[in-house]
Amino acid sequence: MGRHQTNPVKNLFFTYDINKNESVCTIEGCRRPVLKGNASHNLETHIRTTHPDEAIMLDEAKEDLKKTKFKTGVKRLNNDGNNSCSSKVRINIYFLDI
Repeated sequence: MGRHQTNPVKNLFFTYDINKNESVCTIEGCRRPVLKGNASHNLETHIRTTHPDEAIMLDEAKEDLKKTKFKTGVKRLNNDGNNSCSSKVRINIYFLDI
C-alpha cells in the first residue's frame, strides 16, 4: 500500500497510462497534452503555466482537501482494556477542520 495521494491535479486534469508511463491532459485544446510520468508537481506546473484558468480551480480543490484532512491513531488493548500489546486493535479517526 502506497502513500495517500493528496494532490488532486491527477484526478481533475489527467489520465495516466501505466504501460506507456504517460499522463495525458484532458483539457480541450491543450497544446502539449502528453507528459512523461505521473509526478504531481510536474503535472501541477503544466496546469499553472499552460492553463491558468484551470489553476484557480486546482487551488480551490486543494483548499477543500486541507479542510477534510484526518488523522488516524492506533491503540493496542489487552483483554482488560489497558494499553498494551495484544490481539485487539482499536483505530480512532479524528477529523480536523483547518
